[in-house]
Amino acid sequence: MKTIIFILMLFVAVNLSGQSKLDLYKLTLNDSILSELTIEKLTDMLGRPSAVENQSQLIPDSRFGPVIFYHEKGLKISFETKNSDPQQRVHSFRVYLVKSWDIKNKVFFYPYTGEILPVLDANMKLNNILPLFDKYRTEVISADSIKKLKKEMFEKRGMYYNPDTKQYNYISVLNSDGSKLNLFCEELTKYLEEFEVTFSH
Repeated sequence: MKTIIFILMLFVAVNLSGQSKLDLYKLTLNDSILSELTIEKLTDMLGRPSAVENQSQLIPDSRFGPVIFYHEKGLKISFETKNSDPQQRVHSFRVYLVKSWDIKNKVFFYPYTGEILPVLDANMKLNNILPLFDKYRTEVISADSIKKLKKEMFEKRGMYYNPDTKQYNYISVLNSDGSKLNLFCEELTKYLEEFEVTFSH
């Protein structure tokens, strides 16, 4: 009898934990195609978000759709506008692997605790990550290159660029369907801090 109760308690604990499984090769979340998820489908899967932002309500004809935040789960997910995609499916899916401050909502993102395939964590460096995507088209872009481009862009518009603004070295993984995975590594140590998948519908 005690054994049965223990198994039931374990089953309930596992299901209540709500751990998600993200496959970056198949681009699926809990075996559902990531690019096909809508706000309703995603919230059914992950539960109530910690914050919601809808710029299209504030700015007519905004090119930015709704954004939902799961700070405790380490997730930020943006959706297409109704003009660009009537179903408003996922546009970008960002995952935080280290504790990160969300300046707009004034709360921390906590590290994602779900399963990731291939295995990625904050203890991996840029050079450890590249072999995981050797069958894909990849591009490595240095933080120095990004700073230079941004400085030129700001100066062209007569604006001041702050050189102390945090930048990343990142790996861009291009898929044949037009989707892209960007993996952001800290500028000096090159440890992985976050990544984002983007789609075009």
